[in-house]
Amino acid sequence: MQDCSPVGVEVFVGVDVAKGDHYACAVRAAGGEVLARGVPNDQSSIAALIDDAEAHGAACLVIDTTGSAASLLIEVAAVRAVRVAYVTGLAMRRAADLYAGAAKTDPKDAFVLADYARRNADRLSWVVPSDEETVICSV
Repeated sequence: MQDCSPVGVEVFVGVDVAKGDHYACAVRAAGGEVLARGVPNDQSSIAALIDDAEAHGAACLVIDTTGSAASLLIEVAAVRAVRVAYVTGLAMRRAADLYAGAAKTDPKDAFVLADYARRNADRLSWVVPSDEETVICSV
């Protein structure tokens, strides 16, 4: 079972999940963006994102949906033993209101997810995949 805790996370990777290409932004726990880019929804691209993020420290992925578009992302993270945090859509929208700019863009959403998780690590819910279903646990 995956760890349901933010302890030890050094890099929060916000991923704006999409059916096609995702957009990811990684922020250090101490602050500061370390990467931002589009990520095709395929196993090798998601694995490369995880590798690049983990070059900066122990990483977790932060998503705003656990629906089918996020399935491969969650599965690749589980295989790689990378924790996945979930931010509800309502929390995400409220958090986005706190950042400058009214436009909803994939890069902004990915940054907001990462930065929100960094600032509110104790409030995150964690995705725990199993064979039967995806379970969300809170600390």
